[in-house]
Amino acid sequence: MGDFTSRYSTHTEEKPGCYGEEDYYDITDSTCRACRYKGTCRIKVQAGKSGRSRDTPGPKKGHPTNGRSVPVPTEDPDEGDTFVSALTYNSSLNAATAMSETLTQALSGIPRKRYPSFRKRRKE
Repeated sequence: MGDFTSRYSTHTEEKPGCYGEEDYYDITDSTCRACRYKGTCRIKVQAGKSGRSRDTPGPKKGHPTNGRSVPVPTEDPDEGDTFVSALTYNSSLNAATAMSETLTQALSGIPRKRYPSFRKRRKE
């Protein structure tokens, strides 16, 4: 078992442009889960959230987002809202979103028909 430096500093690959960026880190995203730097990236993101300075200003361009390029907006609860009502509301929206994303992916997998030649007529 080696020390931390020998385990992580020997990579010849360059870290992705999104490394340590709060706007792009999402461990539920398949791109982030497959990244070899996800552990140290998480530490860097958490350090940025705690107010410590980051050495990479602003979001990086060109990060594969897998459909999650826009963060989900949130709002403060109304006066009459309870935890359970907010949970029900958010769960319903999350379920509808997941269902529509799944349906969209399924429909995009159905092969499309090629168009026959516009000039040739069928002989019957």
